[in-house]
Amino acid sequence: MLTGLVLFSSCTKKTPKFIYLDKLSEKSYFSGRTYGYKEVFLVENPPEDKAIRDSLKLNYFMKNRIDFCALDGDIQEYVMSFYEKTSCTSQYIENQEDKRHIIADHCTYDRMGMFFYERSKENPDIWLCTYPEGIIDTVYCTSGRVEMDTIR
Repeated sequence: MLTGLVLFSSCTKKTPKFIYLDKLSEKSYFSGRTYGYKEVFLVENPPEDKAIRDSLKLNYFMKNRIDFCALDGDIQEYVMSFYEKTSCTSQYIENQEDKRHIIADHCTYDRMGMFFYERSKENPDIWLCTYPEGIIDTVYCTSGRVEMDTIR
């Protein structure tokens, strides 16, 4: 008669990994009102704690975002989107050219957020963060380079 069974498992945390989805990212898309630049990433092994996850995304964004000042004048929006790597989102790694299913609609539960910037209508050398709420950032460009970035 078996009276007890003890199972041991390793509790090692896996390092988060960002996977760029090249064919879902677009250097020039038309949103119906303006042209934009979109980058889409899957996050493998994201932290469970929301505050840590948000900090991880912000740090990744700050280190890897596009150079706003180098974008064509036609580009009026920039978005970097994050999705958790799951069975739903993983299909976009192998079948990225299949745009019949838009990842935002098809894998809604896997959304992890995004950063959204718009070029100022008054001054095209200024980019304003409009999402997420709580992030205040203005990027000032002069002579084709970032002069000041005010993220907080």
